[in-house]
Amino acid sequence: MEKNVLLYELKSAIARGEITRGDLQFLPLNPVVSSPVLPTPEKKKVNYSEIFYFIGGFIVFLGLAILVFQNWRFLDVSIRLLATLGAALAFYVSALSFHYYSKDTERIALAFFLMSALMLPIGLGVFFYQYHFEVSSYNFIAPLLCFIIFFGTFYFVREDFFIALGIVFGTWLFFGSTNYLVAGNPIINKSDFYTYRALASGVSYILLGYYISRLRGSLSGNMYFFGILATLASIMSLMWTGYDNNILLELLDTVILAGTFVLSVYLK
Repeated sequence: MEKNVLLYELKSAIARGEITRGDLQFLPLNPVVSSPVLPTPEKKKVNYSEIFYFIGGFIVFLGLAILVFQNWRFLDVSIRLLATLGAALAFYVSALSFHYYSKDTERIALAFFLMSALMLPIGLGVFFYQYHFEVSSYNFIAPLLCFIIFFGTFYFVREDFFIALGIVFGTWLFFGSTNYLVAGNPIINKSDFYTYRALASGVSYILLGYYISRLRGSLSGNMYFFGILATLASIMSLMWTGYDNNILLELLDTVILAGTFVLSVYLK
């Protein structure tokens, strides 16, 4: 509120008798405005039970996968699919059941989601192998289905775990789809192609980490770390391979390298 408005209202209050001139004597000449004390954010405690849930889920997945592949020759097609693809679907349904059953079982549900996320690509791989699909088709369809399922789960199970799964399967989808599009093309150098895609992934991780930091913030540090690591590794690889002494491209790499360091300090 402006000073003139305040003075006008003060004069009006004195004229109405609501405030006397004696009341004004108690006003301090230099009032000290105390700044509000902001609550100190609590540090997130390590949930050891949740860690053991994930470890147990990974052990169950590992045991089931080893059991299937050790007895691969003795299992028919239906048993192979049931033990892999069927198990992945069963884990997913069980995870949803645990999540909606009660608050106490929500953390257990994440372990079942983890088992489903690990088993589903194997189950799809068994399906593609049994029905003689191409590997390039698997590397496109499998990550696409996994991305849709688990990243879509985030919209009704609000856990950062599903954002991480979406990023993992999205990266796999990016590499698999680009492999599928350029398969058999003799013009493309496969080594440089992988490096440029890793560079694009690193930059995408950094931008995605910044976007996540504006919304949730929990995964942004990991995204910055892996993004900067992939970016620097890709740039160094491109610089070491040469470019046939192309000075312009080498200068561009140097600028990107320096810019990555500056950006990392700014984001920190």
